[in-house]
Amino acid sequence: MALWSLKMNCVNANQRRVVAFGIGGAGCNVLSQLPTNARGAAVELVAVNTDANALSKLSSIQTLQLGSSGEPAGEPERGRIAAKATQEAVELSLAGVEQLSLFAGMGGGTGTGASVEIARIACRQGISVRAFVTTPFAFEGGRWMQRALAGLAELRPWVEILEVVDNERTMNRFALSETWDQILHAANKELVLRSGLK
Repeated sequence: MALWSLKMNCVNANQRRVVAFGIGGAGCNVLSQLPTNARGAAVELVAVNTDANALSKLSSIQTLQLGSSGEPAGEPERGRIAAKATQEAVELSLAGVEQLSLFAGMGGGTGTGASVEIARIACRQGISVRAFVTTPFAFEGGRWMQRALAGLAELRPWVEILEVVDNERTMNRFALSETWDQILHAANKELVLRSGLK
């Protein structure tokens, strides 16, 4: 059974709802990096994942578990299936939303597969959807890049705006002295800047 966090606040029916979904591990990390002034009433943040353990570690934002296994999706198709299985909860979380911003890392399971399905659901509800995603590092391998490119092609028809940050280019901008966390932070920051949620 999908879990829609009870941390969800009551929303005035006359209030314009703007929501940001962080989908999968990478997407949830982006939400945690959003500046404090983007976490107020103007933008609702929702961490979306198949991984129940990862969601349990998030205490300051709403959470939505996809599927019933509670395990990482691993493959895009599993992420898509989990999102479809949780469609009713996704639709409920999007009720009354005018604009949805999606954050995800393409190439993995939940981010790649579920983001496409969620964008489709939102689009069919008449919601303006914008997507801000990353593509894999070179060391993650050709298979990850193939999955990322396939996911981008499937996502594009369902969004009004698609912004892509190339993780490999981000890494190449840094000196060898930079840490892995700093590189990931920079990629996430680029997504946040492009989204306008700053």
